[in-house]
Amino acid sequence: MYPRCLAWGWAIAARTHLSTCETARGRGTKMSRFALVGLAVALTMGAVPPSADARRVRPDPTFGGGRGWLTTRIPGSSPVAYGAAVLRDRRIVIAGQATAPDGSNSQILVVRYRRDGRLDRTFGSRGIFKTALPAAAGPFLATSVVPERSTGRLLIGGGYGQDSMLVLRLTAAGRLDRTFGRNRAGLASVPAGGIANSLAIQPGGGILLGGSNANGPGRPMVVARFTRHGRLDRRFGQGGLVQAMFWNPNLAFSSGVSGLATTLDGGVIASGHLDYGYGSAGVFRLSSRGRFVRSFGTGGHVEVKFSDPGARSGFAQWFPCAMTVDARGRITVTGDGSIGATNALLSTRLRRRGALDRSFGKARNGRVVTPGLLSGDDTTCGATASAAGSLIVGVGSNLVKLRPNGAPNHGFAHRGVLAIGKPPQVNINAVARSGSRRVVLAGVAGNRLYVARYVRPPRR
Repeated sequence: MYPRCLAWGWAIAARTHLSTCETARGRGTKMSRFALVGLAVALTMGAVPPSADARRVRPDPTFGGGRGWLTTRIPGSSPVAYGAAVLRDRRIVIAGQATAPDGSNSQILVVRYRRDGRLDRTFGSRGIFKTALPAAAGPFLATSVVPERSTGRLLIGGGYGQDSMLVLRLTAAGRLDRTFGRNRAGLASVPAGGIANSLAIQPGGGILLGGSNANGPGRPMVVARFTRHGRLDRRFGQGGLVQAMFWNPNLAFSSGVSGLATTLDGGVIASGHLDYGYGSAGVFRLSSRGRFVRSFGTGGHVEVKFSDPGARSGFAQWFPCAMTVDARGRITVTGDGSIGATNALLSTRLRRRGALDRSFGKARNGRVVTPGLLSGDDTTCGATASAAGSLIVGVGSNLVKLRPNGAPNHGFAHRGVLAIGKPPQVNINAVARSGSRRVVLAGVAGNRLYVARYVRPPRR
């Protein structure tokens, strides 16, 4: 069973996700819980007449042998997927971690599936790539995967131990690319005080990793940049690293950079969770040289909170864990949370220069609360945005769609929220679009990898 916590970059093996949950517990943050007791609710929540179901999102019958989903057993390991990508030919790649049953020897895991969900046996070893790095230096894990569009190679971001960011590159055939990295090892790393939670490729080929530094007061957010050949780019920030701190380290600490995007001019947009005992979203923007863009927000950064009059702090509990940037440059940060006794998806949207987007949300304050989630304390999630700004979020065992103005999309699911009951024990960590009508989900179900593809009917 997996506690749902991937927030602060610790790699806890033995059938767990990644977190500094011990630190969170000490500050009164709720621990994630797998909602087995809520499964009956998941199966009944959002029930609608069959005629309405037929018009809404549903498992893709062309995937997973007709079920729309599949689970994959990794022999001798407890696996979990944290990242997913859809290739141009609609094949699916997931990246994560495989851990021995006794909790030892956690390695990076990458699996590629054919467009119908069968393992792509031309990749790695019969569809599966797993590192064989020294167990004493681990645990090793991957949190994200991004394809190089022009070459078919895969960049995998993550970390090892408790304080090092790591990026490795695989060939299109699923082998370590020995042209990558300082010693042609196929990988590159930097001790940054934490693992990488996110990955992005810049237009010029620069490779960005986002995380946090657990060794600094308040856990500064960290962005590192590598060259296309796997060398730390020392022209960026200070020696290749930027450490961002725009909050009082005596009052809060960051959970790393969970959202990372690049701009056309080579700049960087990053976001993450700030923990005050309640949650807020921290968003910042950097130039191509790794300096704060002062015209963004207040001196290059923005912080967003949700009010909760019933809470002792006056603010809602919130775990912002995904960020998207649409074609208009609008930045949406979203994640699990709770206001009062209501578990909900909390989302905020910023304009290109960091001002709250007043066209987002009923209250016209750039904030949206979408009730109906089974849990309020998931710290990992995935999201994808359309060019127009509609948002699809996968968190826990829920799939949510919001319209560009933040309203729930009732044509997607009842109240915009779909509760996934099959297979049981689903936890979604990654979401990726597959064309205009399909969305791919990845995570874990029990002790197996979980991958699903959902499709919405064409508009009538």
